Amino acid sequence: MAGPEQSPIFTARAQGYRNAMRQAGLHEHSEVQHLCSFDISAGREAMRSILSRPRLPDAILCASDELAFGAIQVTKEHRIEVPEQIAFIGFDNHPVSEAFSPPLTTISVPRRRLGYLGAQTLLRLIGGDLAMPEAQLLPYELLARASCGRNYLAARGLPATHSSAEPVINPRS
Repeated sequence: MAGPEQSPIFTARAQGYRNAMRQAGLHEHSEVQHLCSFDISAGREAMRSILSRPRLPDAILCASDELAFGAIQVTKEHRIEVPEQIAFIGFDNHPVSEAFSPPLTTISVPRRRLGYLGAQTLLRLIGGDLAMPEAQLLPYELLARASCGRNYLAARGLPATHSSAEPVINPRS
């Protein structure tokens, strides 16, 4: 579940998902669904649509934790077990994600650093510097919690966290 297609952030997240699925040899089993917003109600609506299909997905990656919250609510309303029947991963490490039931697996991005870089870019633009800023890679962390089947990861000796880098989207693209 991706956010609005017009958003460079959600477009980049969707492309990253497609690339990862292709690299894993799973691209024919993947789908990106762009939604008009990225809040709880959009997650609920999208999940209702998914549950009306004849076959349930094994897992859903949501481009925001709020989408995941709404999707999981609807899933549980239909008495579908998370993560046993459908696993979920969110994005952004919302403050509620760890307290949600089940605790939401999420991708944490360095919000303060993103804000700082955004403010620097804005100040340069205000100051008349129209040079296109270079994309930067910032660290991210996968926080594996119960919604993805964390016990599954632990049983196989896989780490509950993984860190890497995420490209910063050019604010003028």
